[in-house]
Amino acid sequence: MYVHKLEIQGVHLTVDGESITVETSAPLTEIQRQFIKIHKAELITELKGQMSNVINLIPFLENCCNGYNTNTVEVKQSLFSKENIQDIQAGEISEKTVKAHIKLWVSEGKKNYVEHSEKNNFGD
Repeated sequence: MYVHKLEIQGVHLTVDGESITVETSAPLTEIQRQFIKIHKAELITELKGQMSNVINLIPFLENCCNGYNTNTVEVKQSLFSKENIQDIQAGEISEKTVKAHIKLWVSEGKKNYVEHSEKNNFGD
């Protein structure tokens, strides 16, 4: 809930122990800084809870690519957006759905659906 409020504003948070790291394309507003400061304990708890539910991305994608003429790197760089990867890791997109997308993508010639600026080595 607290993390989501910041993420819809373009603020991405990660946690390491009791420290929060903030990533954003624009400087934080004073309101955002205060929100993080006031809700730090809740944010840490929420972020740690998200981490415990995260799917191990690489083995998951390797399994989904199995049997198709592609690999994890191609899939991460050309098929799924950063948001898709986050949804996969959160368990919001099923293995069956990921495999169906990979199968269709391969059959259509592996077109690049990810914007260049969005490419990332998710989970590497």
